[in-house]
Amino acid sequence: MILTFIFLFHSILPSVLFIPFSSPHPNLFQCSSCSLSLSLSFSSFRLFLYFSASLLIFFLLFLTLPSFIFTAFSRFSFFISRYFLSPLFDIYSFLPFPSYLLLSLSLFFSFFFIFMFPLFYYFFFNFIPFFLFFFHHFHFHIFFLFHFFFL
Repeated sequence: MILTFIFLFHSILPSVLFIPFSSPHPNLFQCSSCSLSLSLSFSSFRLFLYFSASLLIFFLLFLTLPSFIFTAFSRFSFFISRYFLSPLFDIYSFLPFPSYLLLSLSLFFSFFFIFMFPLFYYFFFNFIPFFLFFFHHFHFHIFFLFHFFFL
């Protein structure tokens, strides 16, 4: 999981975010229809890869990371977990499986929308008031609903 995270952030995402807008011949960008179609195809491809990579990263992180941290601290850091993290581990250990899954999904959605801020900004660039309301409303509803209702 950690190697996948490092690989995606250090090799795939930089190449996706900095795809050069190179042209096959020097006069391509002088034609408005050619330059528009080329730039739109590159932008769509870049956004698609950015969305796919970020979705994969956050599924890997927030569906497996809580159990990984719990296992690591409970087995190898007994004193730290006993004095500092025992309330958190008590909550996790007594949660039934659906509640644990919903907690992981709430973390996933919370950080997913923060990480996807540039993509949403790209789509709602001309609707900034609507975008800010949508981001605030949707993000905090999911976060507080899952954390306080299911716990």
